[in-house]
Amino acid sequence: MLDKLNMNLIKNLNNLCEDSAAYKILDISQILDKMAKFKLDYTILNNNLTYLQEHEFIDIKYLDENEVCLAMLPKARVHAEEIKASNKEKNKFYKLAIWSSVGSFLAAILGGFLASVLF
Repeated sequence: MLDKLNMNLIKNLNNLCEDSAAYKILDISQILDKMAKFKLDYTILNNNLTYLQEHEFIDIKYLDENEVCLAMLPKARVHAEEIKASNKEKNKFYKLAIWSSVGSFLAAILGGFLASVLF
C-alpha cells in the first residue's frame, strides 16, 4: 500500500506525462512545484522515485538534479484509475448519506407537525 505522498506523486506524474506510455523528460522543479504541499526537496523526491521504480510503478532512464527521464508503467496507471474510481464511489456514498439525512429530517418535521395538528 502506498502512502499519501507516493499516491500524489503517481497522480502528478501521470498528469505530467499526459497519459502516454513513452519516456518523458520532466524538470525536477516542475515536479516539486506540483508537490508543494508536501514540502519536498531533491533528496526526498529522489528516494520516492527510486521507491516507485523498485516497486515497478515507473521506469527511470536517468535522474539528476535538474531533470528526470521516466515512463509510467501499467501498474501506476491502474493504481491511478483505482483511486479515481474509489473517489467516485466515496462521493456517491456521501451524497446518499446527505440525501438520507435531509429526507429523514423532513419526515420527522412532517410527522411532528401532523401529530400536533391531529392531537
